[in-house]
Amino acid sequence: MSETNTDSRKEPASQLPVAVRVLGWASLLNDSASEMVYALLPHFLLQTLGGNRFHVGLIEGCADATASLLKIWM
Repeated sequence: MSETNTDSRKEPASQLPVAVRVLGWASLLNDSASEMVYALLPHFLLQTLGGNRFHVGLIEGCADATASLLKIWM
């Protein structure tokens, strides 16, 4: 009976190219930055632009309606 050599599995099955890893990190940082900014938009609208809660609700409602319509059409 032959034994399998487990030492041959030291190297990963597939190495990703450096460009793919860099683009992955760039995508991660971009997504996290956009999520951070998204949380600050209502505060920016209220404090800096002088809007009120009605304006925030109107913008959020339009965004939800657009997202719902896009889900239906696609």
